[in-house]
Amino acid sequence: MIRLMTRDDEPAVRALTALGHPDWTPKPDGWYRQHRVFVADEQGIVGYTAYDLTPEGYAVGLDVVVHPDWRGKGLGDQLHGARIIDAKAQGASYFVGSTTEEPMRKILEAWGAIKTLTTADGPAYVTRLV
Repeated sequence: MIRLMTRDDEPAVRALTALGHPDWTPKPDGWYRQHRVFVADEQGIVGYTAYDLTPEGYAVGLDVVVHPDWRGKGLGDQLHGARIIDAKAQGASYFVGSTTEEPMRKILEAWGAIKTLTTADGPAYVTRLV
């Protein structure tokens, strides 16, 4: 089940981030309150995604993290879909994300993203939401 993250989910999301990406800087306490964060809850947190909304009407993708044991089962697509649907509901006109990972590139393109340029974080993709 994909749902909005709550404070009670924070320890599991921290552990998942450390497991999936040990080189990432740990999230500060309460970081999720500054973003729109969704979790994949399958009798425990097995994935999460986050995005920000800008005043200009852009949704900016942050993380998509799926537990290694749950990869290849469509959760990354479900998580990304949840943030696309939510961003539309929040009034965003575009979704912007970047990735260097092939599975995420495929997910972005499946949701209509077009590669626009390459940044320090990798190729940037834009999806029109309206």
